[in-house]
Amino acid sequence: MKKLKFNSGLFYIWPAGRLLKYLKGNNPGAYQFLILIPGRKLAGGAAGEVYDRLIEARDSLDYEIDGAVYKVNDRSAWPTLGSTARAPRWALAHKLPAREATTKVQSIVPSVGRTGVITPVADLAPVDVGGVTVSRATLHNLDEVHRKDVREGDTVMVRRAGDVIPEVVSVVESRRPDDAVAWSMPDRCPVCGSEVARIDGEAAHRCLGGLFCPAQRMGALMHFVSRRAMDIDGLGEKLIEQLVERERVRTAADLYALTPGDLLGLDRMGEKSSTNLLKAIDASRETTLPRFLYALGIDQVGAVTARRLAEHFGRLEALINADEAALTEVPDVGPVVAESVRRFFDQSHNREVIDGLLNAGVTWPKPQDDGADAGEAPLEGKTFVLTGALSAYTRDEARSRIEALGGRVTSSVSGNTDYVVVGEDPGSKRDRAEQLGVTLLDEAAFSELTA
Repeated sequence: MKKLKFNSGLFYIWPAGRLLKYLKGNNPGAYQFLILIPGRKLAGGAAGEVYDRLIEARDSLDYEIDGAVYKVNDRSAWPTLGSTARAPRWALAHKLPAREATTKVQSIVPSVGRTGVITPVADLAPVDVGGVTVSRATLHNLDEVHRKDVREGDTVMVRRAGDVIPEVVSVVESRRPDDAVAWSMPDRCPVCGSEVARIDGEAAHRCLGGLFCPAQRMGALMHFVSRRAMDIDGLGEKLIEQLVERERVRTAADLYALTPGDLLGLDRMGEKSSTNLLKAIDASRETTLPRFLYALGIDQVGAVTARRLAEHFGRLEALINADEAALTEVPDVGPVVAESVRRFFDQSHNREVIDGLLNAGVTWPKPQDDGADAGEAPLEGKTFVLTGALSAYTRDEARSRIEALGGRVTSSVSGNTDYVVVGEDPGSKRDRAEQLGVTLLDEAAFSELTA
């Protein structure tokens, strides 16, 4: 404990828990605190007494409060006391207890979020909790429902966590109806009818109709058009929201059927903007298999895993038909990822959207046939490292050119590296390549090699 002397008296620097105990009356005379409560000021050390009075008075106030803050009233002491990474040492928050009330669970409804996670939500008989009428409360996941043993028809204690988010605290078991039964997660999505699954190791259940489910439409479309996926420039969240609300786009395949008439009249979409956006959508038809797989938004499949799957199977049809055993042969793909991929392609709705995308002209370079000679894959077995910015290609585009010709890209330079492609403002990788005698390629040489 550190003892400091200031103009207004003696102050001890204690950990927050000990300071709070001190403020609640253990030694109220050692330092004078200025305590602000609605309407007037009180000087004194018995902060705990004021806190208790706040609890008693909160229901009579004309506004909501959620706690008290104790501050050292000598501002010159603040710099000396300093701060932690999260809060100042010269102030301490003392939260009031959350307000609680009892009500009845009328039903438990599975709610599908934008990412496909299905959350059990309790529909409650409306009840006033701290001046706010509460009629719904999240139950988070099936494990939480079972842990608290919440059932339809139960009388429950609810509170607003942090005086904001309603939550079910506990069940009044003595008032449980005789016919109340334990709640279970549905086997099918309540919105689109797709299979509901719980991946091993996760608490959440998910709807597997990611490309089709209306509840996931916004999230799926935002992911599909993102830079690392189909990279459709100019198609942002606000515009997608308008297209979805006006039912001009239901799935990703609908993007490729948009016309100028569908876009004109939307916010900030004039003739020139509409033309530019349609050109960007059209250009995205030519992509790569890794990008396409990533754009599908398969749970557990990020950009790296999508590239591994594409490299291993070569063709979309081979991936779609692969069983879990075949999927686990892919580097870095374990049982959880394999199960997620298999479940995704097993959903007929997802397959229909994929067929729609292919029919809309989405395509990518075909892989080399088995037994092709080295002339058809001139970079077979060659290892590249990219450093610096290229003017004509993004990093992903440069990687795709290399991989389409049979090469591979790694992140670090070693004795096994064949080429280092050097752009503007290269980093230490160029120096490392020179030390090891690795061939350096400028952008022009790289373009010629991968033409």
